[in-house]
Amino acid sequence: MLNFDTYANFFKKLLGIKRYSITDVVRPEGAGPEEKTAKTENLVASLGSFLENIHETIDQVNAQLTFIGFIMSITGLRENNNLMLFERYYKNIIRGIIGHEMYDDQSFRAKMNEFPDFNYSNYLDQGWKLYVKLVLLCIPPITLIVVIRHYVQLFSLRGRLKTIYRLSEETMIMIKNAEVFAN
Repeated sequence: MLNFDTYANFFKKLLGIKRYSITDVVRPEGAGPEEKTAKTENLVASLGSFLENIHETIDQVNAQLTFIGFIMSITGLRENNNLMLFERYYKNIIRGIIGHEMYDDQSFRAKMNEFPDFNYSNYLDQGWKLYVKLVLLCIPPITLIVVIRHYVQLFSLRGRLKTIYRLSEETMIMIKNAEVFAN
């Protein structure tokens, strides 16, 4: 009765909200099997570079969570425009992992299904949304709602990035261990 997840799942189902894995988005249903052409060395190097990119993006979000950074980001003076590039990089890394022979392993595939979907537009107010937000910031009762919404967006973004970082580290370790055991 008091389980929060039960109520959250009920409302998600009621509103039609689904949680997608990045592998569902990158490789939609009905797509044919890809050739396993990704090399382990290239994949490990790409994951290492990707981990550095995630770390930089987390630092940018943390800077936006400071008082001055928050004020600048809520007014649109400092948006995290690297999120679009991060999303592309993320999807390309996942495509590379799907193109690796380890993706056929059931436990590795289960790990890949833990990776969350990432859509930069969920975290950036662009175009008309930014103008509406700026107008709403000028209306005192609504200002608090806009500020809280923006803070929750940034906090959610940081949490999603940390999850992707953790899962990327674990995936890199799995790939390295499989390579050691293969040799």
